[in-house]
Amino acid sequence: MWLHEQKDERKEVIEGQQRLTTIIASERGHFDDGAPLHLQRLEILETLNSNTYADLKEGHSPFVSSFENYILCLRLVKHETDPAGVFEVRQHWSRELECSADQAGSLQGPLHRSAA
Repeated sequence: MWLHEQKDERKEVIEGQQRLTTIIASERGHFDDGAPLHLQRLEILETLNSNTYADLKEGHSPFVSSFENYILCLRLVKHETDPAGVFEVRQHWSRELECSADQAGSLQGPLHRSAA
């Protein structure tokens, strides 16, 4: 994930907004619009389908500690960086992710927004 340091020391997410949104929604159990977030379409761990993060915590699932202890790799672009450099970082990582998606077939994971 890439962050851009602002002059007032706040951080703006350059790359990784979707990942952060999903992490926050997982902890809350829902997205900002209230749509619930739960596991679905798991093929190997089918018994976890329809569980929320709270369900997993309540059931003392070993997956909770993996989630809570996951290390996020953050990279910081200093505020002195030319705006063109910030844009270049954003463009580069967008292309990298597109290539990864093409190679893997999809970046879609086990957490999905519920159909309204």
